[in-house]
Amino acid sequence: MPAYGEVCRKTARARLAWLDRELAGRPFLAGDRYTIADVTLLCAIDFGRVVDVRIAPEQEHLLRWYESVSTRPSAKA
Repeated sequence: MPAYGEVCRKTARARLAWLDRELAGRPFLAGDRYTIADVTLLCAIDFGRVVDVRIAPEQEHLLRWYESVSTRPSAKA
């Protein structure tokens, strides 16, 4: 179902854009603390590479967040 895959990719990219806007005013998804929401998004972004869904260069807030949480010891486990 390649057509459905493309629809899902487009939706995922739109969600990443939304998350970028949400992260503009806070360090983590749910506020000031690292939570399971951040763990879940980190896994989703990492798995998204398999289907060519990546953080866009202009999504600076999401990129900042990703770089920050990716350096945590638990992200390397």
